[in-house]
Amino acid sequence: MARFAFENSWLVVPGFVEKVKLWWAELLASNTNPRDPIDVWHGQASGLRQALKGWSANLGKDRRVIKAEVLAHIQSLDRIADEQGLDEGGWALRYHLEDQLIQFFSEEEEYWRQRGKLRWTLQGDANTKYFHAVANGRRRRCHISSLRTEDGEITDQQAITQHVYDFYRALMGAEEPKMLCLQQDFWAAGARVTDQENEALLRSFSMEELEEVLKDTKTDTAPGPDGFSVSFFKHFWPGLRGLVLQIVNGFALGTVDVARLNFGVLSLIPKVVGADSIKQYRPIALIKVIFKLVAKAYATRLSPVAHRIVSQTQTAFIKGRFIHDGALALHEILHEITSKNMQAIVLKLDFEKAYDRVNWDFLKEVLLRKGFSGAYMHRILQLVSGGQTAISINGEIGPFFRNKRGVRQGDPISPLLFDLVADALDGMLTRAKEAGHFAGVVPHLIEGGVSHLQYADDTIILIQNTQLGITNLKFLLICFELLSGMKINFHKSEVLVLGAPPAEQARVANLLNCTQGTLPFKYLGFPLCDRRVTMAEMEPLVNACLSNLPIYSMGLFLLSDEDDSKLLWLQLLKAKYPVDQFFSSTAVGGSPFWHSLHKLKAVFKQGARFFPGSNSDVRFWTDHWTGEEALSWPEYPPDPIPHAIPPLRPASPLSSHDRLLLITSTCAAPYYATSHSLASPPRPRAPPRPRAASMTLRAVDGPARRARPRAASAASRRPRASSTAPRRPRQPPDTASCAATASRRHPRPRAHRPQPRAAVDDLQPRPRAPP
Repeated sequence: MARFAFENSWLVVPGFVEKVKLWWAELLASNTNPRDPIDVWHGQASGLRQALKGWSANLGKDRRVIKAEVLAHIQSLDRIADEQGLDEGGWALRYHLEDQLIQFFSEEEEYWRQRGKLRWTLQGDANTKYFHAVANGRRRRCHISSLRTEDGEITDQQAITQHVYDFYRALMGAEEPKMLCLQQDFWAAGARVTDQENEALLRSFSMEELEEVLKDTKTDTAPGPDGFSVSFFKHFWPGLRGLVLQIVNGFALGTVDVARLNFGVLSLIPKVVGADSIKQYRPIALIKVIFKLVAKAYATRLSPVAHRIVSQTQTAFIKGRFIHDGALALHEILHEITSKNMQAIVLKLDFEKAYDRVNWDFLKEVLLRKGFSGAYMHRILQLVSGGQTAISINGEIGPFFRNKRGVRQGDPISPLLFDLVADALDGMLTRAKEAGHFAGVVPHLIEGGVSHLQYADDTIILIQNTQLGITNLKFLLICFELLSGMKINFHKSEVLVLGAPPAEQARVANLLNCTQGTLPFKYLGFPLCDRRVTMAEMEPLVNACLSNLPIYSMGLFLLSDEDDSKLLWLQLLKAKYPVDQFFSSTAVGGSPFWHSLHKLKAVFKQGARFFPGSNSDVRFWTDHWTGEEALSWPEYPPDPIPHAIPPLRPASPLSSHDRLLLITSTCAAPYYATSHSLASPPRPRAPPRPRAASMTLRAVDGPARRARPRAASAASRRPRASSTAPRRPRQPPDTASCAATASRRHPRPRAHRPQPRAAVDDLQPRPRAPP
């Protein structure tokens, strides 16, 4: 029997929303006995699920039959219109049938768009065939037809299911004892939760907070085991919000046990193309939306606290920090080390199933050492440890088993909890560096040096190349494994030994039991190097970005409004270059990133406005502080000597680095084009092209055919009527107003008078006479 799932296409069926509201009110009225709010939710959800199953049992078949009848009726009316014409009643009937046909198309588009899972497509771009192809492609990509195991390859579906179940049952359902513990004063007072923050974390939730939580929840996500999606909650929120608020606040007071809602289904997503091992799949938990709202409400309150108490070296999942921060900092560090022939070790760690191996006792200890209150710790551990999980393999869901470790990917609070766990590694590395067990790199730029960078479990460790430092680092990483329950794949980790001969590089790689790497190497998807990256090295990144251009090119990352002095990459720039004199400085001797900033200097100055003040560095004559232009006259080059003018060179092609810079800078082009008027007059816009028919239905022999362009929208799929069809009644247009509107839309280009030649020549620099 097929599993129930709420379809977003039902929401566009006429009368469906009113029918669901009526069913919900009837079920709520039948539950007269006051009970636990979770019991009320289970009763309401179960009754509504049965009603929706019965309503939708023959919906698809019935709608297809009605659609075929409507299409045949429209063709019949077209045939009559061609032969003898239609009266007003006939045309009114045809228009009514057209509206019904458009409604059927809208339902089909929403059905396949939900399965296509394309968030970047425009809502009006109704291409059912395209969504259908994308949905089938996703299904084929996630289908597991065979797996490679230690005993060989298995292809039998039952054997694959059992192998996957045994693997995750052993991974998440087995508890390992914690062998080490953290000191009482492991974190300083500035990295601990205050009493005021603890009080704020434990207060009751308001309806406004829950509405913001629901608003920030992504709509096009797969539903949990109960089948109700986020779209269902958003459309029927007025009738659900009272019950959801009772559950959330009951859990905060300790009177409601959300473990009865904490059920998840693991969906396996391949990490690489052609995944053939279970370790090459990423498990994403699909949890109930009602539980997701509870967890997201707690995550929303925890986020500002985590921003303060988690180290700045961690740039993942915290508002105001971006993936670019760590990549830029590492880029500047590599440039500084290689340009000055310094020796350093760069170790990129690889954690095996990092989220799924977190020890719950260690998580509890981290929360305790961070200063969270006992009541709040109890609530967080209930969200994490009270769940049960099943695994979906090729559409089939296996039995549920109880989790005993790990934080689930897909749970809203899991990313912040993992940041807190990873912050323990930050504390261990920082304490070891301060104690002199190893030394960080570039200490002449950053006080004490930089020893590590983190983005969730993607960790980069940077130390100076000494025998004692390597030994102490390996011992520290083993201690972290015993503390947290996480496992480091040293044989998959990559180490770079900069400034050392090949024999020394091989020796360090053998000591750490890691793979020896070379520049450039990938970190967070970026190819990093001490020089400009070649086109061949950038090609994998370009190919990966091409499929995401609609998302990435329209996403602008703004700097945080908070104090930016803590950003590591900005500290490095200020220490290496004269940032305060950026507009008057040059890029000589700088890194490729610093050169790129200087290339954008002219574009920035054109759109920037300076505000003078008592301590400002605004230049009176050359900066734009009075309006669109500077006070100074245009700057001309010195008078050239005629016989010393070199011949012109043909323009050289753009390098790969300049191409990437050009692609990046185009994100800001619409802003400058719309916000700042240019000196030249606007070009006249071309008149609009005649609107092409999106679909033509004619009476033909045989089955009816439907022809439409690939990107036709639902609203534009109106069948074209016969040439003798009268238009719908409209008001007669005003000829004068239409002419005025046309003149405004398509103004004639103004004729510019050429200036006198003498006046233009007077502004040109005159060549000097030869000596």
